[in-house]
Amino acid sequence: MQKSARKRLLMAVSILVVVFGLAVGLGVGLTQKHSHNSSATATATPTPTSSPSNSTSSAKVWQPKNGTTWNIQLLKPLTSPSKGDFDVWDIDLFDNTQETISSLKNQSAKVICYFSAGSSEDWRPDYSSFASSDLGNGLDGWPGENWLNLSSPNVRKTMEKRLDLAHSKGCDGVDPDNVDGYDNDNGLSLTQQDSIEYMQFLATAAHQRGMAIGLKNAGALISSLLDAVQWSVNEQCV
Repeated sequence: MQKSARKRLLMAVSILVVVFGLAVGLGVGLTQKHSHNSSATATATPTPTSSPSNSTSSAKVWQPKNGTTWNIQLLKPLTSPSKGDFDVWDIDLFDNTQETISSLKNQSAKVICYFSAGSSEDWRPDYSSFASSDLGNGLDGWPGENWLNLSSPNVRKTMEKRLDLAHSKGCDGVDPDNVDGYDNDNGLSLTQQDSIEYMQFLATAAHQRGMAIGLKNAGALISSLLDAVQWSVNEQCV
């Protein structure tokens, strides 16, 4: 079990769904600033949006449909999971095995793999990959985490390796968290443009590996990323 699951309280979440697609978009919204321990469900509700101007790079990746049901389980690793009534399972990339993901997919579920793309977590197996110069301030209320320099080549290389891991495990999509450092006391002078460029980098890398990708929080960036992501997630405490 990951360190955060041992030391953090499970928080209640409310769900808001906003979906992206050719004419409509799908986003799933969890509420809670960081979702390491989330356990929640959601059903996609269509929200009309303009058609993406350039969807070539994402044309062949999985796109959630309106009415898709989601089960978000980040509290602990899954064991002998049953798909149940859910079309999509959002689970932790590191804590769950390829066998678990294959089991869900064999039951016709889609699997989204969660990882923090904008912060370091000192319990993750690749934590030593980050240099001290990659790290900013600690995340308020989340011991063991620091904001990351989104422009760092080293950080991006580490994230590419995480995407390789997600692909090797069979994830249909990825759920990169904490890309809203610009809206927090990050200690790195991160801006919205930094996050936009970082998400574009992650989206391109995910699509090249045949995986979909979502935008978590960072609602101010949605209009700039409509042609890059397949759904959005909005979190807030309840």
